[in-house]
Amino acid sequence: MRRLQYFHLVTYAISMLFLIPALFIFVIYKQLQVYRITMHKHLFTALLLNALTCIIFKSFIILEQLDLPSDRGDTVLEENGIGCKVLCVITKYTRMTTYMWMFCEGFYLHEVEETVIRRVTMFMRTSATFTLPQNAGVKMLALFHTRAGRFVTARHDLNKQSETQRRRRTVRSG
Repeated sequence: MRRLQYFHLVTYAISMLFLIPALFIFVIYKQLQVYRITMHKHLFTALLLNALTCIIFKSFIILEQLDLPSDRGDTVLEENGIGCKVLCVITKYTRMTTYMWMFCEGFYLHEVEETVIRRVTMFMRTSATFTLPQNAGVKMLALFHTRAGRFVTARHDLNKQSETQRRRRTVRSG
């Protein structure tokens, strides 16, 4: 049991060791001052505070309980004083905030994914609605046609085609 608690302390310390530079980077660079990164900063802060409170709780409460013989009744845990209760509540609170920020990150990713899927579906519907049978082949080729390493959309090719037709009309009429 004792080795497991020391293992927990070491893993929380390693976690803190990596979270501090990550938060520092997020705060320093102005390019990272966006909503999505703000959520990451809050999650990392919650993880950092959770690790800190767990280290304090395990060091002062759990390890003290394991160090003393079972016949002595004067440990912080057995006294169950106000300090022990407050530390336990803070530890549970920081764990809950970590879960809450994980939920917020997941919800945000879900919304971003849903928006992308909605836009793609909308594009497919509108392009299928306005596609005449004789233009279907041209539009499909235009979607997959590459020019200079870039994908050219059907709208770009159709605009180019209409511009060419306008030039031909002006040459014929003039």
